[in-house]
Amino acid sequence: YEFTFDLVIYEDENVDVTSNYEFVLPKGSLTINKKEIRIYTVTEEIEYDGQEHTSFDFDLLYQIDHVLGHQVIFDDEDYGRITNVGKVENKLIVAKILDENNEDVISNYDIKYYYGEIIITPRKITVLTGSDKKQYDDIDLIVDTIEVISDTKIVEGQEYEIDYDTITKARYYKVDPYVNKFTIKIYDGETDVTSNYEIEYQYGSIQILKRDLNLNTGSISTVYNGTDIYCNDVEYIDLSQFIEGQQLTVTEYKKFRNVGNYVNDEFKIQIKNKDNEEKEKEFINKR
Repeated sequence: YEFTFDLVIYEDENVDVTSNYEFVLPKGSLTINKKEIRIYTVTEEIEYDGQEHTSFDFDLLYQIDHVLGHQVIFDDEDYGRITNVGKVENKLIVAKILDENNEDVISNYDIKYYYGEIIITPRKITVLTGSDKKQYDDIDLIVDTIEVISDTKIVEGQEYEIDYDTITKARYYKVDPYVNKFTIKIYDGETDVTSNYEIEYQYGSIQILKRDLNLNTGSISTVYNGTDIYCNDVEYIDLSQFIEGQQLTVTEYKKFRNVGNYVNDEFKIQIKNKDNEEKEKEFINKR
């Protein structure tokens, strides 16, 4: 601003004698500088909870030495916000500064911002897959159940789905149980939010038990003729033990030649299904 003023000179008894003078004065100036405001926002770290978190959720750390009676208004559209795992600036912008007459005097302020961050970290859960067992029946056993055993659970309102492309299918007997491995996907409505979780899996087990198959071996009586004698006939004691559609074949059996009474008890048996896929390894069947 240009600094101007009027001068009046008085003599004794308050007589104005200004007109007797010619003033020569260089013009001065008056400068009003902007008032500095420093605004600091905090850094906050939050575990994913499916909610949006914004800069308005947290306390400000600001040096806001504004003029007494002035009101600071923040922009309600341009600010930090985040829902999924990641980080953003904890941004707040001053939109207006209102004086006592409700006039915006923001142009009189020099505002400096020092932003922290809003950080969303993965939600850690531990999932235990289910366990089960059954007797061999030539049908896959799939156990698609889970239990979240950690204190932290899946966010309320979100649901999981089994990724069946990864699931264990158990059909045949093994000495050691199958490890029931699979993964899950977590959805918020139709949105896949699995990437917001850190999932630790503990696997259950699936066991296929051997199926009992009781057989009677055949008998034969003949007169010695110098050649090998054998009987490879078998009879099911309980037909329900045998799976429909499979085929039993005696592949090896013991032969006898000399006179005597023998127990017809050594066989190798092979069982196949309709498409000729071998279902069981050959075994010695002694009944």
